[in-house]
This record gives sequence, structure tokens and C-alpha cells, in this order.
Amino acid sequence: MEKFNEYFKKLREDAGLTKEELAQKLNVKVTLVEMLESGKSINLILAKKILTKANELLKAEKDLFQLYLNSFQDELPKNRYEINRILNLDIFLLIILLFFLIYFGWSFKKYIEPPKVNLVEGELLVTDPYYVLEFTVQPPDSIVYINDVKIYPNKEGKVKKELYLDKGANRFKIKVVNKLNRVKELEKVIIYQSLD
Repeated sequence: MEKFNEYFKKLREDAGLTKEELAQKLNVKVTLVEMLESGKSINLILAKKILTKANELLKAEKDLFQLYLNSFQDELPKNRYEINRILNLDIFLLIILLFFLIYFGWSFKKYIEPPKVNLVEGELLVTDPYYVLEFTVQPPDSIVYINDVKIYPNKEGKVKKELYLDKGANRFKIKVVNKLNRVKELEKVIIYQSLD
């Protein structure tokens, strides 16, 4: 059985055309004609367009596109099982990509949302002038400002600040800023009342 590339080259030579002339009549680059004559594969849609036009131009007895497909029969899947195996691989890769995107989104979510602080706002009455303000923040790499004084939480996100209280109401403005500059602000009022 004659190979496609040899048959195509023979038709071109019988028509008395050079590669350049054939490429010009087919409105394609010379490299595509050379690829077809050397037996290399090209895009099937492009091959269909070129070879349909070449059928009329070279007055081929056999359908050139069908011959072209037959020449690459070994490279195409032979049965449904092989086609399904290829599709299953694609689906498997899509599922892995989807899981990766979900994981990335879930990890990034803590930076998109404002930081979380587990501190009860409002007033607190104490009888000791020394008070330790403790709370945690999420994400732990946020920066905490207590009355504009910068404090860095530890690795678990715990913040501990020792305070000396004046008599009466002591107001503390707490601002938590994460890496994307999302801000959470709250106010804590600690009222110191001596027992004297």
C-alpha cells in the first residue's frame, strides 16, 4: 500500500508544480506542504481544509484526507478502552487541580477575611491596679495595636499585655491588622475601683 506522503508528492510532481507553487495555490505556507510530503502530522482541521482543496487541484483519484488519516492510524486510540483511559487521565488531573484550588482558596481565606479576635468587648470592673490583658488573634501573623502601641502575637496568635490602670475608666482601643491590611477594631473599657 502506497504511503500518503509518497502519493501526495507524486500527485504534486505529476501536476508539474513545485512546493512553492502548490503552497501558493492552497494559500498555505511552504512548510505545511513540506510537512505533508515528509509524513509529519499537522492539525486535523487544517489538514482537512488543505487536503480537500488539494483533491480538486491535483485531481486525486483517492480522498487525500482519508489517506492522511489512515497513515496516522497507529497514533490514534484503537478502541473505546484506550479512549476512556485517556479521558480518565484528563478527569483525574482536573480533580487534582480542583483540590489544589480548593486548598489554596481555603488557606488564603484567613487573609481575605478580617482577623478574628477572641476578646469580649465592653466594660470590666477590677479592684487591682495591675491587669494582664490576654486574648488570641487569627491569623497568628497579624499585628496588634493597643492604643497605637504595636504588639506582635506569638506563634499561636496569643497576645499578652500587662497594664497599669488609673482610677476610674481606662479605655483601650485594640486594632488587629492582617497581612492584606484587613482591619478589626474593638474597644475594651477596664474600670479600676480601689477598695480603700
